[in-house]
Amino acid sequence: MVRVPNQRPTHYEWTPAELVRTNDPVVLSAIEALLTAAHIPYIVTDRNVSVLAGSIEAFPRRVIVGDCCAPDARRLLAQTEFSREVPPTGREP
Repeated sequence: MVRVPNQRPTHYEWTPAELVRTNDPVVLSAIEALLTAAHIPYIVTDRNVSVLAGSIEAFPRRVIVGDCCAPDARRLLAQTEFSREVPPTGREP
């Protein structure tokens, strides 16, 4: 369990769910802006590993959201040009 980043302490915790995996810094920045504007909490992992790896792109950066926010985040990205970045899941309509 991970606490929601940069938020007031709450009585609940959330389970992380991977939303996007990409090496493209422009796509990553745009997705971060969309999630921030929609007030969906997220974490970007492997940011420093990707910088160290250089141009080989062996370690893509991942955007992690909570299970409770994953359907909303997927819907938000599906409405934009970033729908191709979101891997398909069998749990969502």
